[in-house]
Amino acid sequence: MSYKGHVQCFCDKMADEEDKDADEEYGDDDLMICKDYQHSKLTTFFATNGITLIITVINQVLTAVSISLITWIGYDTHSEMLTKITNGVFAAQFFNTAILILLVYANLDEVDENAGKLLDGQFRDYSPKWYTLVGNNIVQTMFVNAFMPIITETIPVIVSGFKRCVDRGFCTSRDSVYATRQTQIYSYIDLYVGPDYVIHFKYSQILNVTFVTMMYGLGMPILFPIAAVSYFIFYIVERYQVAFTYPMPPALDD
Repeated sequence: MSYKGHVQCFCDKMADEEDKDADEEYGDDDLMICKDYQHSKLTTFFATNGITLIITVINQVLTAVSISLITWIGYDTHSEMLTKITNGVFAAQFFNTAILILLVYANLDEVDENAGKLLDGQFRDYSPKWYTLVGNNIVQTMFVNAFMPIITETIPVIVSGFKRCVDRGFCTSRDSVYATRQTQIYSYIDLYVGPDYVIHFKYSQILNVTFVTMMYGLGMPILFPIAAVSYFIFYIVERYQVAFTYPMPPALDD
């Protein structure tokens, strides 16, 4: 709809006054102004937040796939493998978060005719509308990613705790600390030692936050406090996990 700002003010005022009779028809289809506006507003809300959710989910999938592929390839040392995983996961996450959405909406027909055929989006340059549409998605994605460590680190802890309760038969007495259904020491250690410390995954997340913030931060300064919140959450979660959850990580070289 055109004149969105005027329509928004009109419909919001009508909703506050609960005067539904004030709504009027417009266009060749005789659509009700505020009814059509509310429908468009709801559709835009789900579409915009859907993009943020999709980017976040794809980041998690790319992380798992990258780690699995590089682990399957194998390297001479464990440190070299972790380095490759860190770089690979970071490259995949950064491209999906910062570059892909930029290319989807980019229009390069003024730069090169062939490139314009491939990238024929609606924006030839940065504009207020670009920040409203594309920039908003980037900010929302970074805000959601800031709290993802809490989710990704809490779920394995809850699952491990539940498995241990099942192993002890859900006993709550003091003697239940020594109760177990495991018949071998190695299976007992695997169950009670906690998840591995995936340092490569941590590094790639921090690099992604840093690079996306530095790339778009001058145009969208809100990314800097979001990045600060991300680092703080990383620090708090890691401090707790290293102290109470993770086993001793393997020794690494320089």
